[in-house]
Amino acid sequence: MLGTDYEQDFGVNHWRVVLYKTLADDAGFCDGGFKVLESI
Repeated sequence: MLGTDYEQDFGVNHWRVVLYKTLADDAGFCDGGFKVLESI
């Protein structure tokens, strides 16, 4: 399911929509910062 699917199904304020859009807009996260989550 894509972030836009969540937005259509649950609205713009759903926590997943907000999370996915925020992460997608974060250059540090998209430039490898997500790798930190692998250790969690």
